[in-house]
Order: sequence, then structure tokens, then C-alpha cells
Amino acid sequence: MPYGYRVEGQDKDARLVISEQHIPGLDLSEADVIRLIYERTGNENHSCQRVAEYLNAIGVPPSYTRDGREVLRGKRKAATQGIWRAMRIRNMIVNTTYKGIHRYGVRSTKPRDAIEREVRGIVSVELWERARQALRARMIWSGKNAKNHYLLRSLIVCGVCGLHYCGMRWARYKRGTATWYKCNGATNHRGIYGAQGQKCPSKGIMGEPLEDHIWADVEGFLRNPGDVLAQLAERTRETRAKVKHVHAEVARLQQAIAGKQGEKDTVITLYRRGRIDGFDLDRQLDQIQREEADLHTELEQAQEASHTSVDVEQGLRTAESLLRDLHARLAEPMTDELKRQLIEALVERIVVDTVQDESGKKRSKVHVTYRFAAPGQEVTPAFTIPATGTGHGFIAPIRMKLAGKVTVP
Repeated sequence: MPYGYRVEGQDKDARLVISEQHIPGLDLSEADVIRLIYERTGNENHSCQRVAEYLNAIGVPPSYTRDGREVLRGKRKAATQGIWRAMRIRNMIVNTTYKGIHRYGVRSTKPRDAIEREVRGIVSVELWERARQALRARMIWSGKNAKNHYLLRSLIVCGVCGLHYCGMRWARYKRGTATWYKCNGATNHRGIYGAQGQKCPSKGIMGEPLEDHIWADVEGFLRNPGDVLAQLAERTRETRAKVKHVHAEVARLQQAIAGKQGEKDTVITLYRRGRIDGFDLDRQLDQIQREEADLHTELEQAQEASHTSVDVEQGLRTAESLLRDLHARLAEPMTDELKRQLIEALVERIVVDTVQDESGKKRSKVHVTYRFAAPGQEVTPAFTIPATGTGHGFIAPIRMKLAGKVTVP
């Protein structure tokens, strides 16, 4: 269901209705959030990243947080990060539903044309087009140096406390400024350590070496996208199969829940005919109610899995599209904004563990997971950034070429 809408009716009578109900704690509805996104991108020319940062700053919960969804991390479920990202803003801007055309079957695994139906649009067609054109304009490559946007903002997770690293600028004596990433729990009393009145003992990390390392990987994917595209296509196929299976499970559970009403009617009919007494009536109705509650729980879990799988597939499609589109123009200069979009599309997460060497000095060990990697597959080895007396970091000269294949210069 698109953000900003809710469903009224069931089965064939179901229809999308604009959600104007205020979000708890805010003087905004989901529809207002959509209008804000299009207004800022289409009329005020704000970037997707800037819009995402604004929504995070005013505390607007994305659909993941609103629905209480969880994602699978290994063998366990974990709460989603609950923040807006530039790529999600971009996907909403290109969604035709918001101008009044809902396309059904776009993500179907079957080879069929998408079905279009008219719905009530949240924004005008003119504003939708302006936002889309602004999005395209920002994809134009430029040789001009852009303002520092902290290339890895919101992508780095602390391996010690689980909070995100934030970017900051600090001055170096007679050598300008440098980028530094540090755990939010190390700068403020937050998270598991903050609850005890302490700060996270994790180590900060120099930004430029880490950004250069990851960008070198991404640039390598752009120059030789064949293997990455093949892996993206394979993961997309796997995700589509999962989506198909989950959708079938959702349909089965919905049918089972609908059948419980028939069971209730049957039990009541037997009672009215004198075939069972009041004790048996209550016992069977209680049993049906428990079974129905269990089915509803399973349905909620299946719907969460469905939403997560669909979002994963959309992310894989976006990454594939960007690789194909930008491979031919790699020789041209690239803006920091576009670098950020590429990294966000290809990098799933960055985890920084703080370790100690034999001398007792702290070092940052970095693990990077790319979206095209199969679950559990180690795409690139962890690299370590040792601490030095001047606070400068060093990245081991390791560059990933292909999944599972590493070249050490």
C-alpha cells in the first residue's frame, strides 16, 4: 500500500483512500508528508537527501516504523532503522500513484502487463512532473565541487552499541578541515551505554580514507558492471520468488481468517437448533477466537515480510538501473550527490567494530556489505584502520574486484 493512502473495503470492493489522519505527535498526516516531499523537490528544488534529513529532523516516522516492521538480520529479526533515506524519497517521487494513476502488477513475477487504475491523486499532475524533472536534473553530472554531504551518513553502524555514526568536520592546524565519523553514543549519552550514564567506548573513524576505500569499490563496479549486474539479477529473481511465496501465504491466511466466520455461524446454528448447549457454544467460540487471533498474528508477520521483500526488490532494481545508466558516462565528472545515491543503492550496511591491538591501542575494523551479495556471503574482507598519535587513520590497501575475489596490490 503506497505511503499516504489507506485501504477501505475488502476484496473486490477494496479501494485506496487518501490518509488525512494526523500522525501521532505531529500536526501532519501521511498525505501532508507526500505533499511536503513534492513541494520541496518540485517547487523548492531540494535534493532527496535534504528532504530525507528534514523529515528525520522533525520526527516523521517512515512506513517501516509506523507499521512496526522488522527485518531479518541473519537468523534473527531486528527493528528497522526508522529513518528516511534519499533513495526512498526518490522512489516516492517517481511513483505515479501520487498523481492519480495506481499501477498494479509492476512487481509481479509473471510475464504480464501492469494494470492501471485511476485513484485520487495527492498532488497535481503538474507538481508531480516538476518534481520528476527536478529529480532528473540532479542526475546530470557536473565537474563542480559540491558542499560536503558526508558520503556515508546514516550507513555506518556501531558494532559496539548498535547506534549510527554521525559525520562531523574538524579543523587541522594549517591543513584545512577533515571529515570524521563518530558513534552517536560516543558523543551523547544514548543507547545501551547512555542508559547507564556512560558513553559508548567505540573509536571514531577518519572519513576520507573510508570514503575513498568504499568509493573505489563502487567505481570498480561501474567500470566493470557485468558480474555485479548478474548478481543483482540473481538476487532480484530470488527476491521475486520470495515475494510470490509470501503473497501466496498472505492470501492463504486471509482465506483462513474469512473461514473462521463461517465456523462461528455453524456453531451458532447448532446451538439454535438445540444440537449443543450453551457450555459447548462458549467453548467452541472461544477456541475459534484463539485460532483466529493466531491467524491474524501470522498474517501480520507475513505482511511485514511481504513489505520488506518488495522494498528489497525495489532497491535491487534501483541499483541495477543506476549501474546500467551511469556505466556509459563514467569518464565524466560526478557530483557528490550522485556519488551518495550510488553508494546508498549499492551499500547495504557498514559495521564498525572497535578492537584493540597487542599494544592496547584501539582500532576500527570495518565490515562492508553490498546489496548484490547473497545472504551470508562475504563479499569483501574486513579492513582495519589503526589508531596513530595524530588521530589519522590508515586503510589497508585492499580493493574488492568481484564477489568473493580479492586482489591485494
